[in-house]
Amino acid sequence: MPRIIRSCLALASVLLLACSSTPPTTSQRTSTGAGPAQQFSGFCEDWMAKLRERERANLSGIKLRAIGNRVVGEYTGYGSGALECSAQATGFSATPFVGTLIYEEILYAKTGKTRVRARRSTARPVRRIEVTELFRYDGKRWLP
Repeated sequence: MPRIIRSCLALASVLLLACSSTPPTTSQRTSTGAGPAQQFSGFCEDWMAKLRERERANLSGIKLRAIGNRVVGEYTGYGSGALECSAQATGFSATPFVGTLIYEEILYAKTGKTRVRARRSTARPVRRIEVTELFRYDGKRWLP
């Protein structure tokens, strides 16, 4: 399923939860504090580390194919860090916070006259996409 659809589905589910919940009282709003928002920063770092690991796996599993007199392979990588990592209070007890993580997804290509040269070549970016992922805080932890 494309990331944009997953992001839209995540937003829809968060909004559905928020709309179906009773808004918290003022004392509940202040008792949640900045803890979850601060925790989201660490969650973003962990998520980006998982993406770097996925990029390494994508590169090691690159599929090379001959196109004319060249060998070409493509793999998905990710930007060096989050473009945005922010958490917002929702005002609802079922989902007290929603987090937004924006990062760059990059399609890389490696080419060469032979498979060995293609594998050793420097990857060049072919396409860049800004991905927005939404996460919810269930009152105890951040959920993907």
